[in-house]
Amino acid sequence: LPTALFVVFELLTQSEIVGYYLFISTIFALNGFAVTRLALSFVGDLRAAVLAGLAFTFSGFVLGNVDDPNVVFVFFPVMAFVYLIRGLRQKDPRALCIGCLFSGLQIWFGFYLFVYQSFLLVLLLLALFVIDFRSLRSFVRSRDVVRGGLCLGLPVLPLLILYFINYEFAEIVSPYEVFKDCSLSLVNFVRHLPDNLIYPDTGRFLDWVEIRKHCYPGVLLSLGTVLGIAVLTKDESREVRPGFMFLAAAFFIFLFLSFGANNPLLSGFRDIPLVTYLRVPSRFYLVCQLGLALIFAAGAGAVIARFARKSRLAGWTACVVMGLVFLVENVPVPLYGYEYASIIRPTSESLRFYASHPRRRVVVDLPSTIVFLPTQSVNTADRLWFFTREIIYMNWQTYHRQIIVGGANGYVSKSRTEV
Repeated sequence: LPTALFVVFELLTQSEIVGYYLFISTIFALNGFAVTRLALSFVGDLRAAVLAGLAFTFSGFVLGNVDDPNVVFVFFPVMAFVYLIRGLRQKDPRALCIGCLFSGLQIWFGFYLFVYQSFLLVLLLLALFVIDFRSLRSFVRSRDVVRGGLCLGLPVLPLLILYFINYEFAEIVSPYEVFKDCSLSLVNFVRHLPDNLIYPDTGRFLDWVEIRKHCYPGVLLSLGTVLGIAVLTKDESREVRPGFMFLAAAFFIFLFLSFGANNPLLSGFRDIPLVTYLRVPSRFYLVCQLGLALIFAAGAGAVIARFARKSRLAGWTACVVMGLVFLVENVPVPLYGYEYASIIRPTSESLRFYASHPRRRVVVDLPSTIVFLPTQSVNTADRLWFFTREIIYMNWQTYHRQIIVGGANGYVSKSRTEV
């Protein structure tokens, strides 16, 4: 469905570039809105909640993964928890059903986040059964459980069946093992994106593997999170304390998983069924970034409240200053791209071929085009990898408007590799 959304923008603008800009902007806006709504479950100040949306949406980690929009698009799972929390607090079965529906729709927008949110839902259910099962039974009836199950299950079932079929029978091969390379290490937490406005470069790690692992939170987010922990641990209310404990548990579990191959306790992780789909452990950190943003909202709310006691203007000023400081610490200018400019445009030989065959058709390019970046040698182990990446054939298609069979998402059919 993200592809369908992009196609809508492309048709409206008649431009892939402008359409994609609107597509990414829409994803970021929806992310910010959803995180702001969820933050309001923990803080009562809208200004602090907006800062949480900002702290997630424009974090270095999310910006580093901007080329993977289906992975960073968190609108549906976050809105699911907005309604699930509302349903539990207000004892509203209808809100619980809406939360289940949002949760089920997520599988159509990204399998990674669907798996992550499913794990969080299991964690939430376990917490409810252990801590507050009696309260849950007081307002949730059998018919509500059935409705919630249908709202969650019906959107999920078609794609889940497809995933299982592909897992068992698909004749595909992944030409590049990224599990180890895409596992976080401690050094990633002191690396910010290149071209930061105030910090010197920590190294220009511009290949897609390294750029997606930049996790430096910034001084403001770090201090605000520490203050937020202090605020939330002192809050004894039944509405806030359980949510904070759930956030803390989720944060440490997903941080543990994000280290992947660099975590000796996860040596057998890759052997678990279906984990082969989750090739990039660093993406687990997305949930940690969300947790940091929500806890930061509590700390930012305390700062805003203190200034607001002096005057309303002082409170708003504190909010704006914190927002600007966060942006300066995290958003690079310009947002650096990959070193792919030299391979975006097809070769002159290819352009001549397609110009002489103007009708739309499907073409197989044999032998497969292999492209090297300036830093690569001819004997690099990435030779097979680079000809399968979408950056080659899918970008070339935007020039000559004809379809090339080239595989997608780093997976290709075994028959193609044999050819």
